[in-house]
Amino acid sequence: MVSTQTVTAMQRAQQTLDRAFARLGTGQIETSSSVNRAIHQTKADLTAEIAAQQSRINGATRDESRSLTAVDAYSEAEIRYLQAAAILKTSARDGATVYERQTAVAEAERIYASIDPLYGNKLFEGEQVAFRGDTLGHLAPTGLGTGKDVALVDRIFYAASNGADGFELWSSTGAAGSELAVGDIEPGPLGQFTAGTAPTWAAANGLLYYTASTAANGTELWRSDGTKAGTFLLSDLTPGAPSSTISNMVEFKGSLYFTLSEGTDHYLYKSDGTAETTKRISKISSGSSPKYFTSLDNNLYFVSQTPSNGIELRRTDGTLSGTSLVADIRPGAASSFPEYLTPSGDKLFFTALTSTGGRELYVADNTGTRRVADIYPGSTDGLPITPTMFISAVKGGVVFTAQDPTAGMELYYSDGNSVTRLTDLTPGPADTSFGGPTRAAAIGDKFAFAATTSDGFYAPYLTDLAGNRQLITSDDGDALTFSSHFVTAGNYLYMRAAEAGAPGSRLYRVDPTTAKATAIAGTQDIPFVNQTVIGDKVFATALKSGIQRTFVYGPDGLYQVPGTISQGYAILVPGLTGTRLQQSADTLTAAAVNVSSQRQAAQWAADRAGIVQRFHAGIKTVAEQAKQQVSVADPQNELTIARDASERLQRGSASLSAEAQAGAFLAGGLQDVLKAAKTESEDLQARRDAKLQEAKRQQRSKLLRGEVTTPPARPVTAGLSTIGLQVETSRFDPPPVQPAYRPVIAPIKLAGATLT
Repeated sequence: MVSTQTVTAMQRAQQTLDRAFARLGTGQIETSSSVNRAIHQTKADLTAEIAAQQSRINGATRDESRSLTAVDAYSEAEIRYLQAAAILKTSARDGATVYERQTAVAEAERIYASIDPLYGNKLFEGEQVAFRGDTLGHLAPTGLGTGKDVALVDRIFYAASNGADGFELWSSTGAAGSELAVGDIEPGPLGQFTAGTAPTWAAANGLLYYTASTAANGTELWRSDGTKAGTFLLSDLTPGAPSSTISNMVEFKGSLYFTLSEGTDHYLYKSDGTAETTKRISKISSGSSPKYFTSLDNNLYFVSQTPSNGIELRRTDGTLSGTSLVADIRPGAASSFPEYLTPSGDKLFFTALTSTGGRELYVADNTGTRRVADIYPGSTDGLPITPTMFISAVKGGVVFTAQDPTAGMELYYSDGNSVTRLTDLTPGPADTSFGGPTRAAAIGDKFAFAATTSDGFYAPYLTDLAGNRQLITSDDGDALTFSSHFVTAGNYLYMRAAEAGAPGSRLYRVDPTTAKATAIAGTQDIPFVNQTVIGDKVFATALKSGIQRTFVYGPDGLYQVPGTISQGYAILVPGLTGTRLQQSADTLTAAAVNVSSQRQAAQWAADRAGIVQRFHAGIKTVAEQAKQQVSVADPQNELTIARDASERLQRGSASLSAEAQAGAFLAGGLQDVLKAAKTESEDLQARRDAKLQEAKRQQRSKLLRGEVTTPPARPVTAGLSTIGLQVETSRFDPPPVQPAYRPVIAPIKLAGATLT
């Protein structure tokens, strides 16, 4: 902005010039020294003003550049925040594997880390700190330290003994040396877990919930975050030593839901990890115990019995009045006995039995519940309940075993709308022998399974969803005889198999892109069971040298957990839960919105700086033009011109006086002529009138005497008309009066200047 002092100085300089040149123009001074002084002072003032305006231009330019840099940085940060949020939101979906979530988090962290250089100029410092404090806890990488942060990473909880005490709770991140004894809640050899008995437990929002027995409280609900301090009795639902019958523990909407049975009545409970939040919701069943609790979108599906509808599929939204029947597939009190509840995409697949259609594949989604196909027409089961029967989720659909009268038992795929048979390994109506659910696994859009071929070998296969099948072989191309268990971890499949010419069976890592299998060293004749995936690793137990041990295997090979005896069971507790990932995605989205508003503010600042820059550039141009005009002024030449003008003015005044006197004399002569002409005219008229009267008198006398009989003619007065004098007076225009001379100096215009 132009300062008031600068404007005043420029106006004062202009007034000084005006006075100096006015005096010079009227000849009141004989030298140009005062004009020189005025010009010098004006040039000095204008030079200072030009420098001041340039300084303001430079400042505005810096502000504009910095603001535009901020706009670019904020724009880039907004894009990256939204990219990271989209990745986390996708990985937060139901059904995403731990490996998929870990990969998504790693990519989100990479994107987030790439924002750091944008903070170099401290534009984002406050927002950056707030974001990191609020969000990076949710984006904790696998392997984060112990203490309160343990619950923020994916951990395996398992029951083990150190040899002196009973089976207690332990945890591990899957990394060597990360094993941690959570606590000995029942000191002595008994322990809180029973050897060979699967614990009742579930993971929910980064916490492990499980039932454990103590002498004081019986079997009740406990929780653990992986630390001793964070492991405690959550609620003694049946006070005192008697035990509670707790089952169906499942995570739903970031909370733990479970059932508590009291005789034939079954109640739904909810907990968020504290005694205060552990509450009964409603009674959901009478008769047989509810089972198969499965979370999908905003509903928790389960199978339960009521007197009026029998055993059917139901769902709850987790509220007191939110439980309802999904479909009464066998109307009335009869039951359809739903089994194999399998969520995939936005659909829930299951099998159900009718009296006329046998057991077939059904699907429930937001459009309703329907039978997908009658694979085996009539009352025979298309999907019979057998030890080798399975349904596995694959890319929004399911792969499953089913039978029909023409092909026998084979592998099928359904997207919920139709059914496609993928194999006919045993042509004709004879069945193909499959290995069951532990001998099948999905990886990406492919599916691995084991089946007995016509030559009697139990071989591993890969197929896509169009039925294009590959035989899995060793790296050398040798045939493999499948032994047990397909497990998907990260980008690989793992299986036990035997290779022709090699002793015993080994663990193999299979690349699904090539269907080639690589043997993992040190795994010969170790029968892994109870395998639990954690990221790209597998946590398993196996009998070695007569003792049940705990192992971890993956892309880096095999690792045996030292010093403990495994109880045989483990559970993954994801720190990267869908709820946490969604919270992180929401935080990133909010950060993007915040950055967007900051970007807009930076853009407005850049626009304002540009306006200020152009304004001061205009003021500078005016000052430069004024300085240039003052600089070319020549006081001596102006003095000469002024004197000449003064002399011309004096000569013009004298000439005008003489001409005025001559004009006055001429005007007087003309006035006399006019008076004389008027007198002569009056005399002539008088004589004419007298002659006319005399003529009339004489005529009357003659008429009286009879001397004249006709009227006399009218007297001729030609030549007696009034004499008219038209005097054309000359107009003597006086010479123009010359104004006092003033040199032309363009005024310094400050239009648009804002005084501050």
